[in-house]
This record gives sequence, C-alpha cells and structure tokens, in this order.
Amino acid sequence: MLECAGIGFRARVSDETRKELPPDGESCILRTHLHFREGGADLYGFSTDTEREIFLATIGVSGVGPKSAMAMLSVLAVPGVLAAPEAQASEALAALGFPRTAAQLAVAAVRREKGADLPADLLIRESLRRLSGGR
Repeated sequence: MLECAGIGFRARVSDETRKELPPDGESCILRTHLHFREGGADLYGFSTDTEREIFLATIGVSGVGPKSAMAMLSVLAVPGVLAAPEAQASEALAALGFPRTAAQLAVAAVRREKGADLPADLLIRESLRRLSGGR
C-alpha cells in the first residue's frame, strides 16, 4: 500500500523492489507506472529507475503484458542486468517462457546487429521482438 497526500494506493511491485522497501510507516521514494487496461488501471512500483525502464521496455513488446514483465523482474536481479547483460537477458527471456536456447540465440543476434554495448533494457526489448516474430 502506497500513501500519497493522504490517499492510499495499491501498487504491484517485484520481489526485488519488495526487498528494498523500508518497514511499514517509513517513507521512501517509489517510481511508478500507471497502466490503463480495459476495465480499469493498475499501478506498478519500482525501487530504481533501471527496474522501471526495463519494465517499460518489456511491456512495449507486442504480446508481453505488465504481469509477465513483473514476473520477469521478480526472477531477474536488476542490478546484475548491467553487470552481465547477455546472460541476464537470456535468463529474463527464459523466465517469460521462451526456450533457453532460443533466448540465448536471440540475445546473441541482437548484440551482433545492435552492438555488444547495448543497454540491458534495449537488449531485452529487441530480443523479445525477435522472439515474438517482430524482427
């Protein structure tokens, strides 16, 4: 539950963000994204800008919704994404249900085409496009 200006909001967060939250009643900064869908809206919260950027990049791919993106973030250690982008991107894609070998091949192809120093969020997004047939 997130309180802002005296109003309480329920925000969905990844396991990584949940670990970073202070004890109940203490203040913190939570980056958010309000996702509109048919029949309502959902609020998603993130402890870091990087986690939020990866979430936004992931839901920007056709066929990947916010629940899948949050599940991926819960499996993926976000700080580790920047340390080893190819392995972490492959693991994130496998967590979304793609075969591990296909995920590894997609990530390698994207790195060859777009450059080995591609930021993790773009690496994941481009690999998702490739895996979903969006090339």
